[in-house]
Amino acid sequence: MLFREGDKMRYCPLVEQGELQAFRHTYKGDDKVFEQFVRGEWVALAAVFMEHGSFPMNIRALSAGQAILIPRETLHQFCLQRPTLALQLLGNLSQKLYSTINQIDWLTSSSAGERLADYLLRLHRSQQDTQPNAQVRLPLNRGQLGIRAETLSRMMTEWLRQGYITCRASYITLCNLDYLRALAAQAQRPL
Repeated sequence: MLFREGDKMRYCPLVEQGELQAFRHTYKGDDKVFEQFVRGEWVALAAVFMEHGSFPMNIRALSAGQAILIPRETLHQFCLQRPTLALQLLGNLSQKLYSTINQIDWLTSSSAGERLADYLLRLHRSQQDTQPNAQVRLPLNRGQLGIRAETLSRMMTEWLRQGYITCRASYITLCNLDYLRALAAQAQRPL
């Protein structure tokens, strides 16, 4: 665990390599994942400008990597001295907010199959550097999908039978990317 929810935010990480994840513990003891950060992304940037100055979620590394730790106060000073930087950071935050709104809309209006296809394609995009072909490594926590275990099992069995995917241990090979893209796109909102 790199940072815990409520820790004072002295630094804002900017990911150089690897992958970080923001999550909270639920009352039932599970982890609820909110976001994953890859190269070039700021981690918890909004918290830099919040009055409480604390991490709003737990942050952990999903893989070995590096991040630049920029002091929170330095970011404040840069924004005051360089309005262009402030506007870029504001644009970044606005894009994150827009993406979050679209994701909520997507989760509440899409089918389980559309969500699973989208999830597998996002994993594929984020793991292209580490996994050959169209193979993805499933993370330990699959609760992000909002799909009951029985429904997920039925869909995976059907997709295996249809030849859309193959499975081996915690790896899934996406055999029909066109089908998965078409399915995931059905409930997507264009920009």
